[in-house]
Order: sequence, then structure tokens, then C-alpha cells
Amino acid sequence: MPITEDLVLACRNYLLSIGSDQAYVDEVLNIENFNRGLKINLSNSNVIIENKPLGNTGKQTHIHVTGESMEFFYESSFLERVRGNTDDENINVELISSNLEHLNGISEFRRSGESIPSYEVTGETLVYTSNTLKKIGHGGTQVQLSKKRQDGEAFTRLRSVLFPNDILVFLEYSEAERGYLAIGLPEFHSVSIELLDEGSTLFTSNQQSVANPEFRIRLSQVTAENIATFNRTEMAEGINGQNEFDLSGGILTRGERTERHQEMLRVLASYLESNGFSLFEGNIDCLAVRENIDTLIFEAKTLDGTAADEARQVRLALGQLIYYDFFGTQQFANTSKLKIAFFESEIASFHIDLFKENNTFVIWLNGQGEFSGNSESLEFLNGLSNR
Repeated sequence: MPITEDLVLACRNYLLSIGSDQAYVDEVLNIENFNRGLKINLSNSNVIIENKPLGNTGKQTHIHVTGESMEFFYESSFLERVRGNTDDENINVELISSNLEHLNGISEFRRSGESIPSYEVTGETLVYTSNTLKKIGHGGTQVQLSKKRQDGEAFTRLRSVLFPNDILVFLEYSEAERGYLAIGLPEFHSVSIELLDEGSTLFTSNQQSVANPEFRIRLSQVTAENIATFNRTEMAEGINGQNEFDLSGGILTRGERTERHQEMLRVLASYLESNGFSLFEGNIDCLAVRENIDTLIFEAKTLDGTAADEARQVRLALGQLIYYDFFGTQQFANTSKLKIAFFESEIASFHIDLFKENNTFVIWLNGQGEFSGNSESLEFLNGLSNR
């Protein structure tokens, strides 16, 4: 079975070839973000009526997959029990703006059969949130995706610019609640033999990569002035003016939280740099090193004030810190390390206890924008200026 990294690489090469921002693409398509992948070679029956070949009278417009590819959307044990059709289920899908802009820019040429000009994107590269539907259909023999009137706007836009023989890629996020990243590859960009095979293909995780994921972690040296300047912001004004849909609703909240996250890191970096630390960032929010002291690994998390969000962010922070401590410190792998979770505001005492149980300090910003924390963590942080 082909591996997901091959599929991610094909998507990356396409996105860079159309002028997408490389730093953003590398961040979004970091293989660590995904469990598995699925590529679907779109047949005449899998595209909307407006994009079917002239003379094609087929009415089907949903996308379908069969065989082992069905296991990408449903557990095999569930598929074995199903004896008929199931109800529609909503699934979360994210899309990349430069992919939509490029496909939209060439769609009229493709629809009219004209020669397709070279087209590079000009808008900012962003990620849009959307949704589609899945169900088991055709008597339990296929998984069916998408209903035009119920799909989210961004996914509807993607479907409106895909044609027969194009490839639709789904990458399954490691964070289950995020769902999938969907990317459309136009036929003439799909040069890999594996990608050109008809039908659908399930791409499994690369077991070698799981055993040795060090190469997937990237660290670059930064300063307090340029840390967190990589533009992950997903704001509405970044949408190209030619887009026919208003996609702002799904991206404003995430963009605003990203700005707060970046500001947290700048405050932290300024404090660390003033106390003689050299700083690195990458998959790790902030790694700080100084002579005669343990390497410090920070993971910063914003909070929206709800208990559910705090629980989710605590789980993410703890899991990431443990993972990075074990795998991801590159040239600092053989140094002693300390893990520090950094929150936007104070978290519940039982969550602080959870971090303490896992040998992790916890700090946060108080109402005046100053560092605070439980007694052990605050004592450690304040002590950095005295060492």
C-alpha cells in the first residue's frame, strides 16, 4: 500500500508550482499533521453536471469510493455490519485558498475546451474551514460524499472547478475533530503513475517515519523580534477578490486566535532573550537554550473561556510537549530538557495537577499581561533571571 508521505509530497509540489507561499505550505502539509490519505480519480459521474463532457447524460453528481478505500471514512468493523444504506453524516473539511484560486482561474478555459494558460496565484495562502456529507450507499457497496445543497461554501467551490480525470485528495488530520484537508489536483499536474491509476487509492501511514520521525521536526533560530511572524492568519481580507463565495465566517475566529497565540510567543521570547537565551521555533512553539541550564520547550495555547476548550487545549499541549521532548529537539536531543505549558489565562487546578504529574511546568498571563503560574512554575520562571 502506498504511503501518505508520497501523497503529501505530490500535493506540495503542485501547490508550490502554482505560486503558493512555501512557508505556509510546509506548515500546513507537515506530515505530522496527518494519519492517512486518500486519492480519488474523478470519473464523469463524480463531477457536477456543468463540468461533465458534452453529450454525457448522467445525473449522478456525488463522489463515491468502493473497496478498501471505504475504510478511510468508516471503520472496517462497521462496514462489515452494514447491510444497506446509512443516513448522511457531516464531516469537517479544510481547503487551501491558493488551490481554489488556481482551479477557478483556469476553469473557464477547461470548460470551453480552450488551451489552458499558465496561471500563478496572487492572493495570500490561507486555510478555509468547510464541510461536506458522507454516507454508505448503493446497498452498502460504496461510500458516497457530497450533496450540493448541503455542502459548505468552500467545498462547494472546490467541486465547481473539478473536472473528469482530476484528482481529489483527502488527508485525514491526526486531530480527529479537524476532519480532513481536501486538495484538488488538475489532471495535467498529476504526473505520478500511482496518482494516475484509475479509481481510488488508500494511502497508509509510513511506519518507518513513525519509528524515526526526527526528520519531520524543523527548528530555525529566531529572535524576540521575528518569532511568530510566519503568517498563519486566516482572515477574510486574504480571500482573492474574484472568489464568488463569502467564506469569512469559517476563518475569522481561527485567525483572531492565531494573532493572540503569536503575541503570547512574542511576550515570552522577549523575556527569554532578555535573560540570555537563544531561541528556536518550528513545529515547537519555542525552544530556548542557554549555557549551564536545561533546554526549555514551550507550547503556547490560547483559550476561549469555556471548559471544553480548556480541556482540549490542555490535552494538546501535554501531548505535544511529551512528543517533542522525546522526538523533536534535533541538535538538542541529548540535552536535559524541561517542558513548560504556556496558557493565555489561568487554567483549572486539576489541569495544573495533571501537568505536575507529568513533570511539566505551567505558566499563564494574568490580567495585566504579566507571567503567572502555580508556585513551582513561577519560582522556576522568575529564577531564570537570577541564574
